[in-house]
Amino acid sequence: MRSAWQRCGWGGVLLIAVFGCSGGQTGQPDSGFCEFQPVRADRAIDGVSPEAFAAAFEGSHAARLVWNVPEAAGMEDVLTLALSRPDATEASVDCSHTVLEVKLDLELRTSNHGLLEIRTVALRGELGQARRAEILTVDGRVRLDADLTVVGQVEIAGTIRTGDVALPARSATISSLVVGGGE
Repeated sequence: MRSAWQRCGWGGVLLIAVFGCSGGQTGQPDSGFCEFQPVRADRAIDGVSPEAFAAAFEGSHAARLVWNVPEAAGMEDVLTLALSRPDATEASVDCSHTVLEVKLDLELRTSNHGLLEIRTVALRGELGQARRAEILTVDGRVRLDADLTVVGQVEIAGTIRTGDVALPARSATISSLVVGGGE
């Protein structure tokens, strides 16, 4: 049986040594792990400050909400997603310097079922822009997975999942702006 040296020569052995030691073995963090680092909210990063990013999505926004009810074609509702900045804007950037995260207060309501959640959420988007963002919550009464887009006003698309039997279904679809716009 031939050794790695005999099959590949020095070049092959060198490539195996260099690329075979991915993160973790040489004291470097694992490549799949990327911590967010705090940044000043009032200082522009790639042309947009975290405060300006948060301000683009701040306010009360309405969207169509369709509960996925098996026995019907869907039960329509109106979702109101209200975002506000706490007294001190908390912001951070991921280690690859591509994603901005800003902490905002969220109030989530529906016209038929009232208050669903009040909590602090992470609004995330690419650095250098204030047109697109996402919110993902995984605990609480509902799980919200929403994409927000500024097109003159904030439009929302996404899903709500819940285990709460007081709500009409385990999931609902959020789509397009319905009433007026952001306030």
